[in-house]
Formats: sequence, C-alpha cells, structure tokens
Amino acid sequence: MAFLAGGVDRLYPSGHTELFARMRRDGAVVSELPCGASPTRWRFLLRNRLIAAVSAATVVVEAGARSGSLNTANHAVALERPLGPYRVR
Repeated sequence: MAFLAGGVDRLYPSGHTELFARMRRDGAVVSELPCGASPTRWRFLLRNRLIAAVSAATVVVEAGARSGSLNTANHAVALERPLGPYRVR
C-alpha cells in the first residue's frame, strides 16, 4: 500500500514506475488529493496522518528533530493509535 503526497497520477519518485505498477496490481495506491496535484513537503506531512491511521502501531527507531517519522508519530498520538519503541528480544 502506498500513500501519495500528490494525486495518484503524479507518482513520486518518478523512477519507481515498476514498483507503483506492482502496487496498483497487487495492493493499493491511495491519495486524498485530486489527480494533477503535485507532491510538496507540506503534503508529505499531511499524508503521514493516513499512514498513522491505518497502522496497527507506529514505531520510530531513530529520527531527526524535523523528520517525517516524528510527524507520523505525532499523528499517531493525536489519533490515539499505539506508539512506542521497538524492543529487541
């Protein structure tokens, strides 16, 4: 499953056409945006809400202070989804 930060007709990165074709065939390619919408940094951050919403849990192993991973974690908390560290056993 792929969540896009642009319309489903604006694949990013464009070099992954084979991967997107497989996901369309065997999985799902999802966007809240209309066709023609370009991916932007702001839209990537909004897209992370969808990722947090459909995930059983969000685990961030390592992330910079302004990373998309922490943005996803914040969405998980706001959505009251499980968030926590991964414990190696």
